[in-house]
Amino acid sequence: MFAPFSRFFPRRPVPSQTESAFVAEVRVTLPREPRSRRSEFVLVVGWLLIGLKSVAIWWACDHYPEIKVNAWWVIGPTVFFGALCTWLYWQRD
Repeated sequence: MFAPFSRFFPRRPVPSQTESAFVAEVRVTLPREPRSRRSEFVLVVGWLLIGLKSVAIWWACDHYPEIKVNAWWVIGPTVFFGALCTWLYWQRD
């Protein structure tokens, strides 16, 4: 009488079946996005503007003695953050 119900009680799996029952590794490879020529142009223009600003600040600090600020306090962070933005763009992949 209980024999037909035995199919509802699972048997213990064989160890080889338990290892293949779980996903060991999943790799998703997204296609690489091509570099944007417009973004690279904006970076080049930005570095040209940083260079122009650095020269102007250096000239202003040397030409006007009443400016009591070292030019590197303005140039240093500008170059640092420009380099950071450029590095983040090149490391985005």
